[in-house]
Amino acid sequence: MPDSALRPRAAFVWLLYVAGLVALGLFGPWDWDLQPPWNASAAGFLPAIKRVPYGDPVSFLTAALDVARGGWVTPANYWIVHLWPPGFPLLEGAAIRMVGEDGPFLLVLLVASAACSATWMVLLRQRLLQSWPPLVAGLAPLLPFLFPLTGLFLLSPLGLSFGETFSISFFFIAYLLAVRAYERGSKVDAVLAGLALAAAAYFRSQFELIVVFLTLVAIAVFLAAALAFARGRRKLLPAGTLMAIGITLATAHVAMLPWRIHNVLDVGQPGWVQTSTLIAANSLATEETLLAGHARFVIEGGGHLACKLEPSFCGKSEPRYFYQAFFNHPAAWIAEKLQRLPTYWLVPPRPDNLSRPLSAPTGPEVLANLLLLACIAVSMVRLWQLRRHPAFPLHAWFQLSLYACLAAVYTLAHLEARYFYLPKIFGVVTLLLLLSTGVRTGAPDGAAAGSQPAKRR
Repeated sequence: MPDSALRPRAAFVWLLYVAGLVALGLFGPWDWDLQPPWNASAAGFLPAIKRVPYGDPVSFLTAALDVARGGWVTPANYWIVHLWPPGFPLLEGAAIRMVGEDGPFLLVLLVASAACSATWMVLLRQRLLQSWPPLVAGLAPLLPFLFPLTGLFLLSPLGLSFGETFSISFFFIAYLLAVRAYERGSKVDAVLAGLALAAAAYFRSQFELIVVFLTLVAIAVFLAAALAFARGRRKLLPAGTLMAIGITLATAHVAMLPWRIHNVLDVGQPGWVQTSTLIAANSLATEETLLAGHARFVIEGGGHLACKLEPSFCGKSEPRYFYQAFFNHPAAWIAEKLQRLPTYWLVPPRPDNLSRPLSAPTGPEVLANLLLLACIAVSMVRLWQLRRHPAFPLHAWFQLSLYACLAAVYTLAHLEARYFYLPKIFGVVTLLLLLSTGVRTGAPDGAAAGSQPAKRR
């Protein structure tokens, strides 16, 4: 069946996913006493969110109100787009402008989040249809939402107010489109993957760092390809893989260039945000200073190690002291982080402990988080099993880049419980994707079997 005949069916499935996700968001098993109500206005949201004190949603809404009223952030609040990129304030501002400052802007964000999530779910379903029966392929993308933390972060009022739901959806879209670009030999899909990757970075700054790691690993891939070509091993890295990686990254960097130019004109350097300076300053601060600034979560998450391990550096502000402290004591630094990791991985995803674990997880919560860890482990085993598959280099590039980036973040920045839900959700999605890769069962709905790019058809 040609792709054009599949489009109406895909659109119908997308609408079903959107409707289901909106219903889950509206009636999900959230801790409603700690959630802002769906009908909260912009003014009513702030008192509701301050019962669970998180700075990010308040800052985003402050910038979004500026956007809704005047089209851009006012000078008094410009520090917000120094710490975070502008994507979510612009979207939230558009939602407020659509319904008015007294309207239920969170409902607009819920529909937008459901639409973004449904897009990667449809892309995943299309990929699974190559090897699994249609019913299984249609239900499998719902699997991540069986875990409460997925719904909490992607669909609950509090989760939406952090804006990261959109970054995660765009990131998954980028990955799935890059895979499709390789399988179909499609430059258009590779361009779309790059745009989605850039969109993820525009919503949350950590995804810009992921793009950096994707770029570094891609350089290694292209060097390996050049060496293989010189030795006559041209099939080691297929041309379709290099095309998909190269166009995806080039498009992402071009799409990210406007914000870098803005930052050069604004602060004199092209960095995405200035958050790294804050991380270094926190790490060099004394515990007394952090506690006075209501930053106990930084201490508990190991964000004060530069001062702790190098007392002579306490109170300094230059980032070079932060990195020097790490390189002077790498073993002790990493040991401090490793002893915290189990607690933060197993912490229950509740609105009152997105940053730091305030209570011990229950038995079912431990089981769910161990199962999510098992998904990552099994996906890595499956990735290794596919090392001779033509699609292996592209999957390895994307997945290993992400995990390397997260390892760097967990090592250098303070830990927060909410920093771990990206790998948890990603592990489920990639496990489904890799389990279907290399399996031939007749390619339902006319999809390709997936072992070679479409250009060979």
